[in-house]
Amino acid sequence: MELGFDSRWKENLLITKATCKNIPTRLTVQGLQQVEAVVDDDTFNQNILPSLKTLAIYLPSGLNTNNLSTPSAVKMFTDIQLHLLCNPGKPEMEEFKGLFNPHLVDMPPSNLQKKLSADELYGNVAVGIAYTQLTARRVWLSTYEQIFTGGKSDLTEEKIQTLLYNLLKMYTSLCHIYTEFYGELKMSNLFISQQQDNLEANISQIKHIVDVETMKKPSDHALIKLPNDYYVCNAHLLSQQGSFQDKVNEATMDFKHYNPYSKVVNIFARRGMIIKKISDEFFNKLSNLQILHLSKCKLLEVIPDGLSKSLQLKTLTLVNLPKIKSLPSDIFMSPSLEYLEISQVPVKIIPSKFLETSKLTVLILRSMGLTSIPDEIGNLSQLNTLILNYNPITDLPMSLGKLRNLTDLDIDGMSLLEYESGFSADDLMKWFHTKASFYVDYLGEEVVQTLFEKFDINNSGTLDVNEVANLNNYLFWQVPRLGSNNINNEEYGGIPPCVFLLMSLEHLSLKNQAITAVPVHMCRLTNLANLDLASDPLLESLPGALGHLPNIKSINLFRCPSLRTPPNEVVQRGFESVQAYLKRLAGGFTECRRTKLMLVGLGGAGKTSLLKAIMSVNNKTVGTKGEQITDGIDIQPWTIKTKDNIEVTYSTWDFAGQTLYYNTHQFFLSKRAIYVLVWSTRQGFEHAGLDFWLSSISCHAPKTPIFIVGSHCDQVPKADIAMNELRKLYPQIIDFYFVSSITGTNIKQLKDDMLRVTLEQKNMGEKIPKVWLNLEKKFLEARKDTSIMEWSKIRQYGMEEGIYDEKDIKEAIQFLHELGTVQYFDNDVLRDRVVINPQWIVNVMSCVVSVKNSPIQTKRGEFHHSDMKTIWNEYPTSLHQWLLQLTEQFDLTFPLPHQDINIVPCLLPHEEPKQAIETVWPSNDDL
Repeated sequence: MELGFDSRWKENLLITKATCKNIPTRLTVQGLQQVEAVVDDDTFNQNILPSLKTLAIYLPSGLNTNNLSTPSAVKMFTDIQLHLLCNPGKPEMEEFKGLFNPHLVDMPPSNLQKKLSADELYGNVAVGIAYTQLTARRVWLSTYEQIFTGGKSDLTEEKIQTLLYNLLKMYTSLCHIYTEFYGELKMSNLFISQQQDNLEANISQIKHIVDVETMKKPSDHALIKLPNDYYVCNAHLLSQQGSFQDKVNEATMDFKHYNPYSKVVNIFARRGMIIKKISDEFFNKLSNLQILHLSKCKLLEVIPDGLSKSLQLKTLTLVNLPKIKSLPSDIFMSPSLEYLEISQVPVKIIPSKFLETSKLTVLILRSMGLTSIPDEIGNLSQLNTLILNYNPITDLPMSLGKLRNLTDLDIDGMSLLEYESGFSADDLMKWFHTKASFYVDYLGEEVVQTLFEKFDINNSGTLDVNEVANLNNYLFWQVPRLGSNNINNEEYGGIPPCVFLLMSLEHLSLKNQAITAVPVHMCRLTNLANLDLASDPLLESLPGALGHLPNIKSINLFRCPSLRTPPNEVVQRGFESVQAYLKRLAGGFTECRRTKLMLVGLGGAGKTSLLKAIMSVNNKTVGTKGEQITDGIDIQPWTIKTKDNIEVTYSTWDFAGQTLYYNTHQFFLSKRAIYVLVWSTRQGFEHAGLDFWLSSISCHAPKTPIFIVGSHCDQVPKADIAMNELRKLYPQIIDFYFVSSITGTNIKQLKDDMLRVTLEQKNMGEKIPKVWLNLEKKFLEARKDTSIMEWSKIRQYGMEEGIYDEKDIKEAIQFLHELGTVQYFDNDVLRDRVVINPQWIVNVMSCVVSVKNSPIQTKRGEFHHSDMKTIWNEYPTSLHQWLLQLTEQFDLTFPLPHQDINIVPCLLPHEEPKQAIETVWPSNDDL
């Protein structure tokens, strides 16, 4: 097939080039660019090249030293033969796809079965790639007796390779000339299907090919056909992973099978190789090795020295080699090595010889049982990535601080179990052997096998959440971690000092370590973008200046249960909130010991009397006989000092106990609180409604302490309550108390225990930015005049205190919301206002569901919008619509479509209506 232009330009051009003084073998600038593209383009090497299963080139017929030296410019493109290449382009290990070197094989060429035009021969991607691949790299031709007519030449191997290279460049140039007309070579698919068909027709004649499926051992045949229809030589068959490995495993270290192509092997990548020792000749025989990968070789015991003589080796990967007990002494001495990964190789010690001129840029030493890193690591001046995860390391050498080019440092400790219940013995063993084998290596198989029985305290056959926590605590302290040897190091918080000398560092990971704090020294690392501190159970604080790092993009504080600064509420809102908090903290802070004291329980249980007794000096009260029942929630502050003169401030919330208020209480249940659940011993445990309150608290505030208090013990000395059952269902229960607010019985003990448990909460003593507390003071002052503010006024207050960024102002408001100072609802409907007096919003809700008569009760649960002026008569008319939306947002009321009526579910009559309700229930579309 000819294209639509005069094809004689090709012959004329080549004849002219061959007969003039120009050198026809010199590649054009575009040709050189094409060669570079083939070598450097990862997409090309990993996707396009491997998709071409059969690679072949055309060379002059009867090839010998004469026509190799002085080829005929006319015949060299017409009188030609096909030479099949070894093409290990698509190995089973995908990470090496496209990285193997195609090369010529010493076997007789094949005559073409069909005459092809020059366009078909040189105008398609397959041939162009084959030529370019050969000229882009060194041409290896250790033997050529069958390629050449007349057998071996008197010329040296190097001279033959040079002549062949020059000849190949002329063909490559022709392919590149086509490229000028048909676009980039790597994108051109002209005649590709015809070319592959022609190749297969020629290959069927070749006798020097054997199918690997029928092969019983390494063959003397020149090429072996793989299951994926690729053709490879013996050397590449033995050096790459494949389903055929069981047939060649014993021959892997027998280098006679690699001849004559051992110099062509640039990658040795084997998984699951069943041999005990790498041959002492390995690095000498495979002298041009660039990549060495060994993984899951369960029997391998020895890797010999010799890496320092592998002058071309760039990548070395050793993964999951459980029987290797020592590494080659010169493993860090290979002059061209750029990437070194050793993982799950339990050697415990690494060699201390590091090449001072090392080109190593990536070093991964993962799960090796290492307890220390040699000082000589400071010689790796080009290193930019260092990963030391899952090693029992407690410190790092100061010399590591010399690594001025290091941008990524990972030093994660050994990970712990997920906090889930239901772990069986089999589940635990599977976790140890698949995800946490480092524990098996460090503790030993015998110890690991005993752990399930040791921590299955209740002999249930599975580990519940508490048992998993106990096991994690054991694993955490049983294995050394950063900081575990010096838990009280306040200057560095357990982080090795050398880390703070790494001025180029951009990513730092310190997960699952025993560090207690991030010191201010971290703020020297001005290039730091990502800091990962997840699952550091002892971490308590971060410095405020960390928020001012110019390039910081993320700080991961997931699962840091001891963290106080920043507070958990800030952490849960994400990085931007953490950064805003830290910035404000840098401007000054106050240690805060404040929380809510929430008293809940049925009406008449004695909550108000109990609160008065607790707050009194003599721990008793005269009672509340004759006083009005609590309507909604009463909020008031209470400050108390410990024996050590530590001041704690409670915001006490006395919840009304009538059931119609229950819908409002859910808005105010908080995690930052101490709960006192009060029940009357006169009514009995069965009628106290404890299950409702306990389930509600555990849902809205899990893990928050609960004190269960039975009142009126002066009247009922012996009251029964199912303590064990409740503790089992609700483990956050601290204890049970029987008190009398009149006589003061057990009030002091309750008060002392409440104070002790309060101070044990991780948010006690947290550092709060002064500007946030200054803003709070302005709100407290403003309560004299108003209880609700528009956001524009909030923004003005923030700016007056030096908080100019709107996100920072919102962060402060959200924190004050958690403290209970304000109420802020960050949604589209309600975010334009902030309630600066929570009692105000409680009163608003009480107007809707009040136990006192109201229009809503009179109209049997229907809230007519026309009644808003009556229901909220004490509130400005301009706020009524906002207040109605507030009740809807929190499911206190529900609007009826196309009517100015809302339904208040808790005020609907209990009896079934005698006649059908005329209102049509809204459709899904209306909802």
